[in-house]
Amino acid sequence: MHLHKRFLILLPLVALLLSACNPAMRIEPRRQPVAVAKPVQVVPVLDLDAEAKAALKLAVSRVADAKHEQPGYTGADALLAQARAAAAQGNNADTISLSEQVVNRADLVMLGKYKGRAKALLGKLNSTTGLSDSQYSRLKAAQTALDYEHPREAYEIASRLDTELKAKTKRHKVKKGESLWTIAKRDDIYSNPWLWPLIWEANRKTLKSPGSVRAGQVLKIRANPSVDEVLKAVNFAHEHNGTRIKIGQIKEVAPE
Repeated sequence: MHLHKRFLILLPLVALLLSACNPAMRIEPRRQPVAVAKPVQVVPVLDLDAEAKAALKLAVSRVADAKHEQPGYTGADALLAQARAAAAQGNNADTISLSEQVVNRADLVMLGKYKGRAKALLGKLNSTTGLSDSQYSRLKAAQTALDYEHPREAYEIASRLDTELKAKTKRHKVKKGESLWTIAKRDDIYSNPWLWPLIWEANRKTLKSPGSVRAGQVLKIRANPSVDEVLKAVNFAHEHNGTRIKIGQIKEVAPE
């Protein structure tokens, strides 16, 4: 009897060992079926003309700017979806029309930002000396855009002009006997000797002092100092000269 009980006790252990050794008898845990993601259906974009592609690209860019400026902005999302749907159907006219509406709506978010920037930049440019006729025309175009409530356009025009002016410099090779005073007096430089501090300021890295100019040295000449910079230069020259000064006429000359 005792032997029979022992056999009954050992029987489950033997079955467990056999199932572990025999893969066919092994009891595997039930696995959950893996969901296979359905491939995303890409709507082919039919052939659009260059104008429609450019309009849609601009609309996408302006919405991205608006979302960056105002996180959570969705005011132009529905129109942009319609513009993309029109593009997918190859509808040039609707793509352009809807994209323009997207741009106008998204730009409302940026209105205050660009208006402030445009005003500040135009204020700076309006005090800049030595503008060419072409540069002055662009400055007026930026001002007109701002007056007609197109601050972004105004800022972009003014920003390009400002970048151009910052990069615009002349070069002058110092001749024997020349000084900053005589160089500033030249008609192709500033036509005003009292503006020599502008030259010194632009060449501080190579000129330890105003009197350290040497023949053969090449100096950078800023072509478009602001009115405020001109007045500061004249005052500085006066303070370091001890002589009563008169501000001469500042002539506009074409860049070399």
